[in-house]
Amino acid sequence: YMMRDVALEIFGSSPSMSSLHKLTSSQATSSFKGNENVDVLLGELSTSSMFLVIPDSENGSNSEEDGALSRFRGKRKIKSRRDSFVQVLKDQIPQLNFAFWETLKMAQSQNTLGNIPHDGIEGMLEGGLRRAWAPTLLFRRRSDRTDPLYVLTRSWRKGHVSNFDYLMRLNSIAGRSIHDPGNYPVMPWVLSNYESDTVPDFSDKINFRDMSKPMGALSSERLQKFIDKYTGLCGTDTAIPAFMYGSHYSNIGGVVLHYLVRNKPFAGLHRQLQGGQFDVPDRLFRSVAQTWETCSHRSATEVKELTPEWYSNPAFLKNSHNFNLGISVNGSSIGDVILPPWADNDPCKFIKVMRDALESDVCSAMLPSWIDLIFGFKQRGPEAIIAHNVFYHLTYYEPDDLAKIEDATIRTEIELHISDFGQCPTQLFLKPHPQKKSQCVAAQSKVVSPSSFLLIGCPLMEGSDLEGNFSKGI
Repeated sequence: YMMRDVALEIFGSSPSMSSLHKLTSSQATSSFKGNENVDVLLGELSTSSMFLVIPDSENGSNSEEDGALSRFRGKRKIKSRRDSFVQVLKDQIPQLNFAFWETLKMAQSQNTLGNIPHDGIEGMLEGGLRRAWAPTLLFRRRSDRTDPLYVLTRSWRKGHVSNFDYLMRLNSIAGRSIHDPGNYPVMPWVLSNYESDTVPDFSDKINFRDMSKPMGALSSERLQKFIDKYTGLCGTDTAIPAFMYGSHYSNIGGVVLHYLVRNKPFAGLHRQLQGGQFDVPDRLFRSVAQTWETCSHRSATEVKELTPEWYSNPAFLKNSHNFNLGISVNGSSIGDVILPPWADNDPCKFIKVMRDALESDVCSAMLPSWIDLIFGFKQRGPEAIIAHNVFYHLTYYEPDDLAKIEDATIRTEIELHISDFGQCPTQLFLKPHPQKKSQCVAAQSKVVSPSSFLLIGCPLMEGSDLEGNFSKGI
């Protein structure tokens, strides 16, 4: 479904009280009078949030029917499919937290929903909700200005949503999920300095990767080889469209299981992929600086981006389970990941520096260019060619494309290829992504503990130490 059909954001476990903002009646508008306090969840993702997509009618493209429902639902008391689904959830799984939903219902009961301005609840209130992006607006489909993607992007531009949370939400909307290693969230390499003894200066662009270019284009010498290959393929008589990169920036074996090989359950999945044992020691993820050099300059094929753990979860850098990862050709044992000198061999410090770099002003200025490459108008078509961002044609396949293939054998082969070699996210933007407003400064994000939300609640948690804790929390 398209982004405009996103219905709500729910949570597998109740957020802590520190993530709820108590709004006193003196801070609220007259529509909330009579309520002592109103709990409104702030804009950061919860420890186990997910997006549910529910079209408002059986035929998502039937705008006339949607318009009719929009005009008469209130008068005729017609329950939307979203309302019905949420009611089922509330009846069957009472432990789920519906902070946003309850906030919306309260507003509806006061007949004030139509008075919520385009800036959302944070624009309606004068006081403490200036940072609170209100996903309750995802329930409204009244105009382009309340389209959820527009609301989300505008909230990021105003500084109400951090860079990390914005990218995580874009990934979710584009079909990427921590519950699916084959379509795992994509995050960018931001820093380029992994050699200095001191923490990189976040005000100096020399310490940052050029985010207007894909990983394969960061080295002019290596890029020329990719261009030559593309030009050569253009001159051949073949059914396969020309491409620059035969590998992908995000796939299950070469990226997700490569980076997360020290964590359960990914270690088990990695061994399954490698025939029951770990890969050759020298091919395992062992050094941050070495991986950066390989993906950005040295390798003739590698163009990996990152996963969310690089900005939130230090656990993937430690061999806490004491896996026998083997010995490299130089005789050194493969254990914890070798960190940059500026991290002082402290995974938590490394994650903090990476997160601070992601939220820095320099990164915020360049982030729209990276979004254009991964989720936007430079993902495919003529703009992708100009940006040197052309991958193997099967990485652009959508479910509709696969459904058109009548030969079951061919369809299965293509599905397996996509699963193994990667797939581009759903394209969300068809024109250049807007810049963050200069006066807005993103809120500083906290470093997540080793039991990061990226593993909690994942259906792949079989055998994980966190599985029991999550079940108790639910």
